[in-house]
Amino acid sequence: HRLLEATGGLLVMLLVWDSAPAFAAEPTPTAQAVLAGSPFPSDVEQKVSGGQIVEASLPSTSDRDLAAGLVFLVHTSPAKLLDDLSRDNLLVTVDSNTLEAGTFSGEGSLSDMAALKLSDDEKKAYAHAKAGDDLNLSSAEIAQLKALGGNETAVEATMKKILLARYHAYKKQGLAGIAAYDRGGKSFDPAAELRRFSAAAHGIEKFDPTLFAYLDGLPGNPPADLQEVFRWSRYSAHGSPTLILTHGFTSKVGDAIAGVQRQFYVSGGYNVEQATVGFLPVKEGTLVVYTNHTSSDQVTGFGGSAKRSIGEKVMASQLESLFEKVQGAAAK
Repeated sequence: HRLLEATGGLLVMLLVWDSAPAFAAEPTPTAQAVLAGSPFPSDVEQKVSGGQIVEASLPSTSDRDLAAGLVFLVHTSPAKLLDDLSRDNLLVTVDSNTLEAGTFSGEGSLSDMAALKLSDDEKKAYAHAKAGDDLNLSSAEIAQLKALGGNETAVEATMKKILLARYHAYKKQGLAGIAAYDRGGKSFDPAAELRRFSAAAHGIEKFDPTLFAYLDGLPGNPPADLQEVFRWSRYSAHGSPTLILTHGFTSKVGDAIAGVQRQFYVSGGYNVEQATVGFLPVKEGTLVVYTNHTSSDQVTGFGGSAKRSIGEKVMASQLESLFEKVQGAAAK
């Protein structure tokens, strides 16, 4: 019964269903029972059982929010799937857009980013950084780069220091430690956007109240079984190399697992991103329910609604392509 409650609560959290899903009487439900009454298309059960990845529409949290949801089946247990993803770094391995990536150890140091290398074009862009929409930098960070006097050879070391400082501030203060982006005469608050994304997952309280509190209130009082990792990555976003800082963490109730991947700093192209995932135990293996909220200034203004609709379809298609690779790799 506890397992069914956990699974149902997590599914409600991830996809904001109008009613809780119905469950079979067995200790472990079937995928069909979990998906009953969901906001997915009526043929979702047949498609998921047949190995397809199915999309769902999610409400946006702001005029910048591109939101998408996916569900699919993997024929392995939630624990093994999580272990495979963690041990083999599967998401990074199958995503060809990842150029370089690494993890921060403990308090973190510059040596953790030894593998990070910037191209000449990137060095030039950062050496001449200014307030605006092209690069996501605070006023203090822009001042640091300007102090180099256009010396592009010093940019890489300075950007590593900037990334490390943002990691330290976030790890110590959570969302309150995220510096605003200088847009030139105004600023953008990435922390406020992430709080909206977290509020959209309010149903997580039914799964794990401590995990929900941790979303907004970290670093205090994390769940007892919390597993987390802090990563840096250099990623090709829309063809442009982008520097990203990510906080990933998971929590368990019974055999069900809830995870969050939060990009708390993105150097350009979009603002921030937060994804939630549920690994739900079903008779067939694991039902994976994934949601993604990405903040982008490119979908605001005139025609914003249409641009968001197009952007969400494109993003869902890209995510589906990525998870098809994950699904295939995890099944090996």
